[in-house]
Amino acid sequence: MLDKKGIFILIAGANASGKSSVIKPKYVKGRIGLYANPDMLNDPDFPIAEKDILSDMGYKTLISKKADQFAIVCVDDWFQSARCRSEGIGTESNLVSGRDFRNFRKAKIFEMKTELYFVGVPLETAKGREEKRAANKEQAKIDHAEIERRYVKGLSNLQKHIDSGNIDLIKFYDNTLGKGEEELVFHMENGKTKFLNPEPILQWFKDARFLNPYIKLPAFLEE
Repeated sequence: MLDKKGIFILIAGANASGKSSVIKPKYVKGRIGLYANPDMLNDPDFPIAEKDILSDMGYKTLISKKADQFAIVCVDDWFQSARCRSEGIGTESNLVSGRDFRNFRKAKIFEMKTELYFVGVPLETAKGREEKRAANKEQAKIDHAEIERRYVKGLSNLQKHIDSGNIDLIKFYDNTLGKGEEELVFHMENGKTKFLNPEPILQWFKDARFLNPYIKLPAFLEE
């Protein structure tokens, strides 16, 4: 059911962690009317029904094959429309960009409810799934260095988002097992931690710190 006040939802996580396949259909579907996912451009089965909800500018970006700008243009355009308050906005991210912070600030200016769902997996799991996905689609060999960069940067931004005060609901899910067996490992609402299972989160940061030892653990893991 759509939130009448308006809602902005960001689904974040590493490559092939399960943002679209797990989190979106289970926890977001039906709650928002506008959703932009950059991967839509690379999906030959991209549904016509979902194309209908794209902004005019976003749709033109989609068909012009500018994948890296697709979700950015759609979300920016939607925030300028009254539809963002009546229908809500959702998008996906590796959590590496400053634009994610700006979108949460915009949503709070419009007095929208804000939610962040982060889905995590160990680094080698992310690489393995991305390799398999590329093989299934007969794509070129994946860029391991880029996956590692996004993995590290995304985790390093988690605490910054928590500290921002612009997110009403934050949930982390561990999707190591896959096959619909994701596990809630962190739940914070209105600044208060309601649930924490630190072991999977510590593994994510162990993997990231192997690549960059200067990454700090989130404050809630050090309490």
